[in-house]
Amino acid sequence: MRTLAIVTTQLVLGLVVVAMGAAVLAIPETMAPRLAHAGFSDALRHGMGGAQVIAGLCLMVPRIQLLGAAMLVIMTVGVVPLSLLPSGGEASASVARPASRAEAAIAGRCGRGAPLATSNPLDWQV
Repeated sequence: MRTLAIVTTQLVLGLVVVAMGAAVLAIPETMAPRLAHAGFSDALRHGMGGAQVIAGLCLMVPRIQLLGAAMLVIMTVGVVPLSLLPSGGEASASVARPASRAEAAIAGRCGRGAPLATSNPLDWQV
């Protein structure tokens, strides 16, 4: 019974990782400029999405599941610091400062800036 639970968990986790990788690969072209502005190139996005799909498939094969787990750990350790680095420009300024939405709302009421039109931090004007 315990082996069945472990195999089922591995299959479900593998399917989730494959789906996440496919979602990264299927990002619409309208989002590509925003990712590029935040410092993520198309090559990095395609490479990470493909690696996630391969890692998820590896998780579902018992003989190479450790390879899939190692790939996921390496990707996580590599991407987390990359996502925390400031990339410069408006995107990093609005994401790095969580109070900017409140500041923009106050500035909009005082007539010093544009009021918030969307909830997307990349569109906020301060």
